[in-house]
Amino acid sequence: MAKKGTKIALTYFITIIVSILLIGGVAVFLFSRATHKGPSVADIEVTSSTENISEEYVPSMLDNQTTLFILDAEDRISGSAFVLTRLLPSQAKLLIVPLQSDTMITLNGEEKTLYDHYLTGGVSYARRAVESLCDVSVDKYMKFDRFSFENFVAHFTIVNYNVPYDLIYENEKTGETTVLREGGQAMDPTSMRKLFTYPEFSNGETARNTVIGTIVTEFINSSKDTRFESGIDPIVEAVLQSGVDTDITVYDYEFKKEAMQYTIENSNKLAELIMPTGDYDENGAYRPDADFIKSLRSLFAVDIYSYESSDTTEAPEEIPE
Repeated sequence: MAKKGTKIALTYFITIIVSILLIGGVAVFLFSRATHKGPSVADIEVTSSTENISEEYVPSMLDNQTTLFILDAEDRISGSAFVLTRLLPSQAKLLIVPLQSDTMITLNGEEKTLYDHYLTGGVSYARRAVESLCDVSVDKYMKFDRFSFENFVAHFTIVNYNVPYDLIYENEKTGETTVLREGGQAMDPTSMRKLFTYPEFSNGETARNTVIGTIVTEFINSSKDTRFESGIDPIVEAVLQSGVDTDITVYDYEFKKEAMQYTIENSNKLAELIMPTGDYDENGAYRPDADFIKSLRSLFAVDIYSYESSDTTEAPEEIPE
């Protein structure tokens, strides 16, 4: 029985990873930890990534999903990152919305930055703060620390990024040095983390947020078509050992499987970047534009009468000065 259970578990993880890699890290490949209740992996028989996928499947509003990704690499505002994603199978795409850590949000009668809300109440407060800001529900979350982030990224395609000026930083707390020279750079897992958490961009958090959104989008689109050349066994092992924190369960995967497969088969350019617009007020607080916030419900296809999202403009590929 133990041998059979192990085989089923491995098959299930392979199935989930195949879907994940093709839709660029949509949060549907891990399961809740021991603190989450639900069936074990061995409770479900899965024999292939396409088994039971109906050819007559037609995507519906119920297949859409919003997931909040959090990078908690270090105990500082620039050591964090918040990215909201929206899976839209009917449009065969995944929307990427990076949110500045210093975005001012009112929650429970207190106005704080998104990062400070996260510090106060962890994932729960960050989730509620994003919902309050964006007027959309956050269905699921995934949280990476610096180690699980690098372990996960290591098994995907390396992204090339054009660094427009030297990025040099001495982290006195960790003793780590960041040296990213001007010009084209291959972003390995450590370089990507250092870039995401670099605290001294000339345009501050706005520039850092642009970098995060641009690279995440490129990371997804680049990995979609090229990752399987070396096989998936190393990825399965990485997921099992990554330590990512999530509230995604077996039931979530079973419910989304057809939607994921449909999105995979019908996407051309899977990830689409939507950069927030906004500005700092006279007190130095970053506030997104009201019109941008209002547009998210339509872009996310939240309302049935705004199901078709409008075209969006992608962010520049270089870090703004």
